[in-house]
Amino acid sequence: MERDLGLYKQLKQCQTMSEIAKCIPNFIYDRAAELILLYWCLVPVLSMTYSYITKTDADLLIYLSVIGSGILGIYLIILRVLKEDVLQSLRNQSYLIKHLSQLTLFFMLIWSLFSCFLARDKYHAFIGDVYSHEGFLTYMAYAGFYGSAVFLNNKNIFKKVLNLFCWVGTVLSFLTILQYYGINIRAFSGYMKLAATFHNTNHFGYYLTLTILCSGAFFLVAKTLKKQISYLLQFIVMVCALIFNNTFGSYLGVLGGSLIMIIIFYCCKGQLKIKFFVPFMTLIMISLVINFTSGIVNHNFEVLKQDTVEILKETEQSAYAGSGRWQLWTNAVKFTMERPLFGYGPDNLDYNYAQVGINMLKPHNEYLQHSATLGLPALIFYLISLVNLYIHGIKHKHELDSLVIISFCVISGYLISAFVGNTKFYVTPYFMILLALATKVKLEKEEANV
Repeated sequence: MERDLGLYKQLKQCQTMSEIAKCIPNFIYDRAAELILLYWCLVPVLSMTYSYITKTDADLLIYLSVIGSGILGIYLIILRVLKEDVLQSLRNQSYLIKHLSQLTLFFMLIWSLFSCFLARDKYHAFIGDVYSHEGFLTYMAYAGFYGSAVFLNNKNIFKKVLNLFCWVGTVLSFLTILQYYGINIRAFSGYMKLAATFHNTNHFGYYLTLTILCSGAFFLVAKTLKKQISYLLQFIVMVCALIFNNTFGSYLGVLGGSLIMIIIFYCCKGQLKIKFFVPFMTLIMISLVINFTSGIVNHNFEVLKQDTVEILKETEQSAYAGSGRWQLWTNAVKFTMERPLFGYGPDNLDYNYAQVGINMLKPHNEYLQHSATLGLPALIFYLISLVNLYIHGIKHKHELDSLVIISFCVISGYLISAFVGNTKFYVTPYFMILLALATKVKLEKEEANV
């Protein structure tokens, strides 16, 4: 109580925003970031509750949660920047090099603003399409999530956030499995079957890519048998849901991510343990069992093989390879070359695709999405950020906190699935949080009070 009164008196004496920001203790910033991140992880549960009551989808609720939480994150970033004199530190070359990943993402955001001003449909560019909801406003919200996590250095908070993330994913997956076997799930009312609380099965697949790899990596860092069993069960349930969901791009992301996970843990721990192979081998075993009864996995690999042959032979059917993605990709490259500097603007490709007879808004490839909508410089900023992130991780590989190692495992799988996926307002914030966590080396176990 006395501390609160003392803080109130100090705040009353402040005359500038900078003084107010410096006066606020770090634990308050940490608590604010914690609330934003935990709330976002709980949004799928709120969506289920809403759908259960109304029997309709909760897309608007989710979108408002993204914007509300993200904008709060932006305010938090502004105060943090003022508190830590970031603008002053930018004059220091070593600071710029150390924070290159964050700065290049900021440049990408600024570049996207220019792209919005030059877009054909400026309303969609700034506010977003009625289905996609990914205009500049949503990009700002993504930045809010990223910044909330970037300035957070409390290990206990990150652990709570990631554990909640995995548990919510497990609940969604368990209900999806029940739905696959014919049980009506009222909480998924208004949604496509096997899509949980996401508008599309693909989008749920993107989400599961993150949660599955997160639980798998948690299994590898867990120190007790009880926790190892818990994380492995989460992993098993979510992998089953992903296979039933039948989003093959996400399955490949998890498959590749599980292999990369072995490499990452080997590099960071300096030795190769049999334990490191458990998530990958579990994925293979589950795939074989489910494939034996349904043939889902084998069918997807056969289609992939056939599509690859069609593309290499350049047949007429090659345009429809990858569930029609090949024609989306080739046209996205063409769109990029037409406006290489600033692209066509966020959520503005529907008109371009319509001109070539395709009813689609995005190219189903995040990298081509960035180049075609925001321009090649924006894609380059993004790639520089990612490359620098991995260089930084490799440089400090023996010092990385276990949660930072987990974040690298998860984002690696996601970046593989991104070759056949899109950004989406109810999935991308999770990726941004994990991307921010990967910029760190060590995390503090206790809260800083100053």
